[in-house]
Amino acid sequence: MREVEQDRFKTLVSWATAHGGSLHPSLEVYKDSCTGFSIRVKLDRSPTSSDRQIPSSNSPIQAGDEVLSCPLNISLSYLNALSGQPLSVNSAKDSASNKSWFVFPPAFHDLPPHVIGRFFLMKEYLAGSSSFWHPYIATLPQPDVLPSWSLPPFWSEDDTMFLEGTNTGISAAQIRDQLQTEFKEARRILKDANWPNWQDYTRTIHNWAFSMFASRSFRPSLVIPKSLRDSYSLAEQLQMGQQHETADGGRSARKVAIDDFSILLPVFDIINHSPRAQVRWSVDDADHNAKTCHFHTFDTYQPGDQIFNSYGKKTNSELFLSYGFTLPETENLHNDYVHVRTKAGAGAGPMVQGAGPARPAGPAQDFVVSLRPINNPSSLVGSARQLVARDASFDLRPEFAHVQDSLVWDLCLAVVGPENKLSFISKILSESRSDGPSEDSRQHELECLRQILSASVTLPIEVIQVLDQVKQVLLAKLGMEYDKICETDPGAGVDDEGNEVVVEVEPQTRNQEIAIEYRAQLKNVLENAITTLVPDWQSEAMQE
Repeated sequence: MREVEQDRFKTLVSWATAHGGSLHPSLEVYKDSCTGFSIRVKLDRSPTSSDRQIPSSNSPIQAGDEVLSCPLNISLSYLNALSGQPLSVNSAKDSASNKSWFVFPPAFHDLPPHVIGRFFLMKEYLAGSSSFWHPYIATLPQPDVLPSWSLPPFWSEDDTMFLEGTNTGISAAQIRDQLQTEFKEARRILKDANWPNWQDYTRTIHNWAFSMFASRSFRPSLVIPKSLRDSYSLAEQLQMGQQHETADGGRSARKVAIDDFSILLPVFDIINHSPRAQVRWSVDDADHNAKTCHFHTFDTYQPGDQIFNSYGKKTNSELFLSYGFTLPETENLHNDYVHVRTKAGAGAGPMVQGAGPARPAGPAQDFVVSLRPINNPSSLVGSARQLVARDASFDLRPEFAHVQDSLVWDLCLAVVGPENKLSFISKILSESRSDGPSEDSRQHELECLRQILSASVTLPIEVIQVLDQVKQVLLAKLGMEYDKICETDPGAGVDDEGNEVVVEVEPQTRNQEIAIEYRAQLKNVLENAITTLVPDWQSEAMQE
């Protein structure tokens, strides 16, 4: 790292430590050539040369070690906008009693919590060195250095063209539209209230603030102790009709669920992602005085090794959209999947939730198709989403080897219709069933799915006929996705004789380079999956 960068991160760690945080003494912040600012195990330095670094033979980081801790009083989120103060029981009491309800105009109260949190980050950035959070904000990518934080929703028009027809391109456009609406409404409130320096809350800083929350934040339910949740009256989830309640003074006080917003944890967010990282974030809910989140690793690291966190089992499409990177394919791991959605699940859904707070996935509506067989040990994310066919030992029918198993079941039920669901289940299980629902209906459905997916099981002719229709529907869906990728290829065109051609396009920016690589992998995913349904489809297409 450059000296100025070293000074910034040294100041950050000192600031966090002064407020109750900790970083394992064997660790340091450094700049990795691939992953940027990161945390690693320190290298031993030779006693004869300050420049020469020699790895130690012992590992200072063992499985179970606490890597770092973050006191919630240095976190930054919507909750801080209630009082303008660091989180504490006192600031919670102030906001609850309306002594200092908001740091923004009263009309801001009606905006979604994640939007309010975003504008609070903007406010603290604009405050510069006078902000309590300045040591943290100074280490973040800065708004005026667009390439350092620009996620796909904020790419230039030339770069965005390279995402056309992809999961990320569609979701990025939806996020961009949503953010435009949210920004205009919030900025209008500031303008109407003649808020000090309202003109400084620009679209660029707003997009930056969104990117910081999208790529660095944590889910509050995982990192906020119960004592603080209770102090801020955060519900686990809101019931129907519970959105608002009347407070003293006649104002409508917002009821907020624990995951209606996201939270930034300084120093925590320096640790980069690995899908195989074994970690635990923990808070002591039994301790009424608990105000700290602890990060433990269950991996072993040698001197010079980078420490990793897990952002969850996310596909490259999800990582690309929310974090701006993808994981390369290796022999032991791939992260390439195409997201498909059934008609019942049409709409924005999980792929655009980066524009709002982090939420549970909800009902299975968004399904994945895998580059390799989905129960292959290298298909880590795909196998984690399987209901029954997770292990490599499962004798998965080849035609369904690359698709999420719940998609197969979803399509089966779509083919037979809700009125025939019970009889379909009975045929598979070879047993009679009553017309009423069973307490074991979930287990019956999972057993049906096992039977359907297992290549060694002989199924009734009626079930085979349903599966034939499922394969046709699946083929049509995958074929449509494949055609869309091909037709929107940046090099697609027509030659002088009217024939469709694809020429190689030389990327002009790093964004375009990443997008071309991403498109190629999506295409590989679909080709592999279609080949399991129609083995000779590519040679037949060439003959046409």
